[in-house]
Amino acid sequence: MTDLTPENPAVRLYAQEKWLPVKGYEESYEISSHGNVRALARTVDFYREGKNIGRRLPQRNIRKGVHLGYFWVFLWKNGKKKNHRIHKMVAEHFLIKDDPTKMVAHFDGNRKNNRVENLRWATAKENAQDMARHKTSTWGEKSTHAKLKGSDIKQIRELLKHKSQTDIAKKFSISQSTVSKIKRKETWEHLT
Repeated sequence: MTDLTPENPAVRLYAQEKWLPVKGYEESYEISSHGNVRALARTVDFYREGKNIGRRLPQRNIRKGVHLGYFWVFLWKNGKKKNHRIHKMVAEHFLIKDDPTKMVAHFDGNRKNNRVENLRWATAKENAQDMARHKTSTWGEKSTHAKLKGSDIKQIRELLKHKSQTDIAKKFSISQSTVSKIKRKETWEHLT
């Protein structure tokens, strides 16, 4: 665990918000060490009666959206928008990535805390260990793809004592192979 006290050089370095141009959008946007994104003042094409009269846009902070607990922003280039996760942008601009297979991890487990001192590059295994430690993992019914709840699993395991896997699968609108994996504790193994 990294030291997040004021004595830590990384914390002192970024205590004051620093801004860098966003790679690929250098003329239009900046990202900060605190996880903020702003659009730079610029003139954009604006047509009136078929004539490009241009429109001056002032510098402004970009409003963030939230998806699966992560902040993100849309950035525009050549009339097309692209979704960018803030934590990844901060890490790519302010942290050195020593291994291309690593992903961004949050020290405190808070997906909305995108200050550079709270982020690091980690392996998938390290990130999974962090998520387990912070209780932010998306296993079981917390998963966005889960069709079942913990109570369903307990009920399925009880029904397995006297019903066929096919009948149970029909009752819960899942496949027989899913019931089989629940029985063998290949899935939902954290529930006994």
